[in-house]
Amino acid sequence: KKGIPPPSPFTNAYSKNNNNRRMSRCFSFASLRDRCLESTFKKSGLRLTTTGLGDDTVMQCWVPKLRQDSKPNLLLIHGFGPNAMWHWADIVARMTRHLNVYVPYLVFFGESYTTRPARSEGFQAQCLMRLMEAHSVTSSLSVVGLSYGGFVA
Repeated sequence: KKGIPPPSPFTNAYSKNNNNRRMSRCFSFASLRDRCLESTFKKSGLRLTTTGLGDDTVMQCWVPKLRQDSKPNLLLIHGFGPNAMWHWADIVARMTRHLNVYVPYLVFFGESYTTRPARSEGFQAQCLMRLMEAHSVTSSLSVVGLSYGGFVA
C-alpha cells in the first residue's frame, strides 16, 4: 500500500510464513479469543485499518465502517498487556450505538510499529492524533485510556 513501509520483523506479518507459528495458532486459546473478538468488533460496525503516518510509522485502528457526523467521537486507548480488542470488547458494542468509536493499537502493539527511536507516552499521543487526523477526525474527540493508555491520553 502506498505510504506504508514494509512490516517490521517484530510484527506478526513477518512470521506468517512460519508453519510452526500457523499450527500453534490453531490450538492457541489467545488466537481463538482474538478471532472471536475480531468478530465482535466487526458486528459492532467497526473495521480494522492500517494507516501509514508518513514517517516510517504505521498504526492499526478499528474505525467505524460508516462514520456519522451526528454522533460524538470516542478514542479508546488500551493499556499494556493484552491487545486493544481484549481491553475494550465488553463495551464496544454498546458504545458504537451512540458514538463513532476508534480503537487503535498503540505503536509496538498489534501491527503498529515505527522505525523512529522515540518511545515515550508523548510520542504515542502524537501518533494517535496524527492517526485521527488521517481518519478526518478533526472536530471534538473524547479520549478514554486504560492503565498505560491513561498516561498516553
